[in-house]
Parts: sequence; C-alpha cells; structure tokens
Amino acid sequence: MRESLRLIEQELITKLLSGQTPLNTFKKGEQIFLALCIFFVAVGAVFLIYATYLWSSGHYSAEMAAALTGAFSLICALVVAVAIYGIITYRRIRIMRMQRSLFEKVKVSLAAFEDEYGAPIREYPKISVLLTSVAGFILEKRLF
Repeated sequence: MRESLRLIEQELITKLLSGQTPLNTFKKGEQIFLALCIFFVAVGAVFLIYATYLWSSGHYSAEMAAALTGAFSLICALVVAVAIYGIITYRRIRIMRMQRSLFEKVKVSLAAFEDEYGAPIREYPKISVLLTSVAGFILEKRLF
C-alpha cells in the first residue's frame, strides 16, 4: 500500500510540477517569437492581397478586381479560422485527456489515503482542513 501511494505521489508531483502540462503559459521568449510570427504573417497577407488586386486589375475591370480580391481575402480568412478552430479543439482535447488521467490518479491516491489516514482526519477535522488549504495554496502558486 505504501509503495503504491509513493508511486502515485511521485507521478502527481512529476505531472503537476514539471512544467510540461498544457496548463502552463508560454515563456517570455516564446511569446516574443509568436508575436513576431503573427506580425510577419499579417504583413505577408497584406502584400498577398495587394498582389492579387494588382494581378486581377490587369485582367479584369476595377470592380471585378476588387471583388476577386475580397473573395480571395475571405477565403484566406476562412482557412485561418478553420485552422485556429482545429488547434483550439486539439488543445482542449489534450487538456481534457490529461485532466481525466490526473483525476483517476487522484481518485486512486485518495482511496489509498482514506484507508490509511481516514480515522485521524475524522478525529481532527480542523487541522485536516488547514493542511489541505495550505497544500492547495502551494499547488496553486506552483501551477499558475
């Protein structure tokens, strides 16, 4: 029983405090790199739209060129929106899968904990609540 409790405790500590969970935010360098990428994608999109207008204005009337450029812009926006939706959905699924796994491990560890420490917790509920609050506070500071 003690060995399984230690194994579960070690797994929880590794998962929560390792910094590899999708709950953690980006680091500062990653944020700067992402902002630069978004900026250059936006500049590239503007020039692509302008090039589409210039090309179509040589082949069609001004109104038709503007309509084709607008349609091209809307199609590009739709593709980007679908890609962003896919990324958000994938990330949400990954987080939910990790939460389920973590909840199962916590459930097993609490069951083992209940077997060993159930009586002292029922006997001293105020101290138990205090210790639980302190543990939650420490975990909150480490995760977020």
